[in-house]
Amino acid sequence: MKINFTKAEYKALIELLYMGDWVAHAFTDHGSDENKDYKQLTQKIYAMAKQMGCEKDIEYAKKFDEYFPTRHFEEQSGTREIIDDYDGESFWTGLIDRLSERDMCEKHQVQSKFNIAIEDRFETLDKIEPLWTQEFAEHGIERLQVLIK
Repeated sequence: MKINFTKAEYKALIELLYMGDWVAHAFTDHGSDENKDYKQLTQKIYAMAKQMGCEKDIEYAKKFDEYFPTRHFEEQSGTREIIDDYDGESFWTGLIDRLSERDMCEKHQVQSKFNIAIEDRFETLDKIEPLWTQEFAEHGIERLQVLIK
């Protein structure tokens, strides 16, 4: 199979690969074989940079025998802003979800949300989540405290 890309399409593809690679590997050990298939595919696409006229965006590092996005790419592509926005939204959504589930379990006096009937879970979360959402919208983490026992 052969797929033809315009330069603009190729640039969009390497941006998607960069963001996907960030999600897949940001919290794994550098030498890990986790998601090896993704890395191999990314390297295959990155290797086409010069052929696609994108040598300013991707460079080969002989020391590592790998292709990497350049500083130019990271500064010009806008992918960091997309990742930062995603990370911010994920933080708030995850925090609200976890605190709401904690409060729900306390309200029902159980250790796990799975010990609560699904209908009761939805009903309780529908009341608790908006409270946390409003709190963080108005105050961020300013009023959040952790009690260390």
